[in-house]
Amino acid sequence: RALARARELGLETVALTRRGGAIGSLCDVSLEVDSADTAVIQNTHLAIEHALCAAVEEILFGVAADGGVNP
Repeated sequence: RALARARELGLETVALTRRGGAIGSLCDVSLEVDSADTAVIQNTHLAIEHALCAAVEEILFGVAADGGVNP
């Protein structure tokens, strides 16, 4: 229901899922891990989440991924 509501509101949606995950087809962007191993999928999702957080922090606060401040 949340994805349907997001679409009604004109929001873009992103899914982190496994290969062939049903939720991916409901989203604008689907990042699928090509593995059947749950630990591999979860660790890959975690790495993606950390990269996204680092990118947002750099955009919002000018903080580089290494903790330094970008000019």
